[in-house]
Amino acid sequence: MIMFFSDRYEEDRRARARGWKEHNAGVLALLRARGPEAHISGHGHQMFVDCRLALIVAAIRIRKRSPLNSHQWMTIPWSQIPKTPKDRLVDIMSGMPSILESIDWLEQMPRGEDYDEFRKKVIHTCWGYDAQLCAWYEENVPKDRLLLLEQNTLDSEGAFRPIPVDGEEYALPTEDLSIVYIMTVYCTACLLLYSTMHSLNVPDLPERTNVSQFINKIALYLQVFFHPSTGQYGLEMTSFPLGMCLQILSSNFPIGGDPVTERAKFTRLLETERGKEILDFLRSMLNTNETTKS
Repeated sequence: MIMFFSDRYEEDRRARARGWKEHNAGVLALLRARGPEAHISGHGHQMFVDCRLALIVAAIRIRKRSPLNSHQWMTIPWSQIPKTPKDRLVDIMSGMPSILESIDWLEQMPRGEDYDEFRKKVIHTCWGYDAQLCAWYEENVPKDRLLLLEQNTLDSEGAFRPIPVDGEEYALPTEDLSIVYIMTVYCTACLLLYSTMHSLNVPDLPERTNVSQFINKIALYLQVFFHPSTGQYGLEMTSFPLGMCLQILSSNFPIGGDPVTERAKFTRLLETERGKEILDFLRSMLNTNETTKS
């Protein structure tokens, strides 16, 4: 089985977006037909853990509960192989589509007792995921190494590190690249959860729910994936967190920071050749109705 992030969609941007959607649907159908027991070990397990995040992102885009957000799918494939920090983080991400679906239901409900009870239930669920994200961060993030990576490599002297052009490479060790990748996923999960909680007007939200900090971190981390050598993987890896940030920055959403400064960071990214390609991909996703509203 080939990796999910392949180079097989090298047609025009709109066809690539349609292909992304259709490929996800096909992979999900294959997984469900095989069942979680077929992904306990070997190539079956590796295929599942490699494609799971992309399938959850697809569910987030359409704001519908993911079939992978079930006890069976979150336990049986790891009957023999322990979960990695990424696996545990993706477990948390798998609940995000359900929250978005609940928000859509809530918006359609008439105000009254049922509305109030359902809203309380959604907020309670959000706090549960907040606790999980906090615990994941404390247990899995190498904080000292991440701080050095951010200050000395990615954001030297408070300025964006120059985005590489063709032929240049980032001199990041594999371990640091892995840290940047997993932190991008983490910040995207936080951005999605906390922007949702703000939209619900949850009172007395703590400082950790400040959306601006995650927008800035995503802008910092994404430059690693803007090198052309990342191919289709970089395109799809960056499109979702980048699209979320742009959507929030283009709205009147209270992000807790300076939206002008933060927009400028993304403008700089999008003015590169790679940025233009990613922006084209995002627009094609809009045209295929694969959007997520905040």
